[in-house]
Amino acid sequence: MAEDIIFQSAVDTLQRGDKAAAKILLARLLKMNPKNVKYWLWMSAAVETREEQVYCLQMVHKLGVCTVTR
Repeated sequence: MAEDIIFQSAVDTLQRGDKAAAKILLARLLKMNPKNVKYWLWMSAAVETREEQVYCLQMVHKLGVCTVTR
């Protein structure tokens, strides 16, 4: 339940254009649940550099493939 509230807040914050605040919220979520594909996908939109974005999207791919193949 708490994760849902934090996630919605992160999405709202990101949609308002505050990437720094959204990144903090998403980092908190990823500490709680590092295998959540949705969190990694949204984090890819919040990070500053192309390298960070690629890393996040690689995590989405890696976790998504693991989820599908189970």
